[in-house]
Amino acid sequence: MYEKEKLSNVLYKVHLKVAQEWGKAWNPIEMSRNKTIYKKLENEYKIMEGKLKKLTNTQTEKSR
Repeated sequence: MYEKEKLSNVLYKVHLKVAQEWGKAWNPIEMSRNKTIYKKLENEYKIMEGKLKKLTNTQTEKSR
């Protein structure tokens, strides 16, 4: 088994255990965590998109 698969399995087991221990309180916690992660990812993608546009514009101007 590859390292990523091992980590995924461990994470999955921990997730199930925490969900079981926290019961109904787990859903709001998980939703909040996911929202935070998505916001960070969205910000990173916006930064990368800006860099890509700048690079594309620079290369387009050089080829003229």
